[in-house]
Amino acid sequence: LADALIRDPEGYDLLRMTDGQPVAREVLLAEVLAEIDALPDERAAATAMRRIKRREMLRIAYGDLIRDQSIEVVTRQISVLADALCSAALQAAYKKLQQRHGLPLRRDGSRCRFVVLALGKLGGEELNYSSDIDLMFLYEQDGRTEGEKSVDNREYFDRLGRQFIKLQTEATDLGAVYRVDMRLRPEGRHGPIACSLA
Repeated sequence: LADALIRDPEGYDLLRMTDGQPVAREVLLAEVLAEIDALPDERAAATAMRRIKRREMLRIAYGDLIRDQSIEVVTRQISVLADALCSAALQAAYKKLQQRHGLPLRRDGSRCRFVVLALGKLGGEELNYSSDIDLMFLYEQDGRTEGEKSVDNREYFDRLGRQFIKLQTEATDLGAVYRVDMRLRPEGRHGPIACSLA
């Protein structure tokens, strides 16, 4: 934590302003998504996500160590942060793919929905400071994207999932956001990254 403050002295301001108090899921999610949406590309998003994680982990740890918050509050706050950063990674990955391929559509022409399911400790809102995140990607049904460079939904959501994982796990000078474990999906590591509901 001391190293994090040395690398990012603005962290002191956050600690002074928040006093380590918990932040509501909706508030943190809105702040993170707005910050990521304003960035020009996925590289900037990846860097911002790492800074956000470091900044928010300082706040959470301050509440834990200095304000003596309960383990339930701390693990829930760590999980809320992971949820917000997963949403940010998904938003950045969608932005890149939609520019290239358009929106994925169901066979009836409506937009095909996609979900990132949190399993394990994240799913139970019990993440700790060093947890990895267990995830599964699901999309509604097969179809195609609407763009000029149209691809089928299976390929689109496979690319979306891989881009999401890259944004979270790629090593940078700021480290990774999270280690992502996809082995709990159907067929484990031998199955597709994203599965249709069928």
